[in-house]
Amino acid sequence: MRARYDPRILQTYADRLYRQASRITWEYTLLGFPAGFILDFFAFNLMRFLRTTVLPSAAGVLTGPFLGAILGYLYGSSRAFQLRLEAQRTLCQMQIESNTRSAAIAADKPITVPATPPQPEATQEEKDSAHTQTPPPPAQLGAGAGTASESEGTPRKSRTGDVFGLS
Repeated sequence: MRARYDPRILQTYADRLYRQASRITWEYTLLGFPAGFILDFFAFNLMRFLRTTVLPSAAGVLTGPFLGAILGYLYGSSRAFQLRLEAQRTLCQMQIESNTRSAAIAADKPITVPATPPQPEATQEEKDSAHTQTPPPPAQLGAGAGTASESEGTPRKSRTGDVFGLS
């Protein structure tokens, strides 16, 4: 039997990963507390066995369980992030499949191109005027060339003097 693509399975998998991610932080926090207590108990007994003169106080006894809970929370948060990331990868793959499938279906449909209306041809006068237009005369360059402002009677400053502030 050949397996077929079923997006419901992937959606169910992603939903389960999100549910597990929402629980796992609290589970590891709660497991960290007794684990820290057990480690603290062994540390206390090790100190008694070695006959150290410093015995832990009540605050020292509670430090282990709280450190265990904090470490459990941090590890649980990291694991929850990994699970959410895996769920997002699954959802992304589902979306890629959906987009690819819809693009393939659209590609199978025949494309009809509407006929473009014919463009009107230019009249004979428009054709003649396009060929007979003369380009504007080139600007005269040089020191003796006058400008429009000079012909109107207003002297114009030279560009060099304007740039360097000499005129």
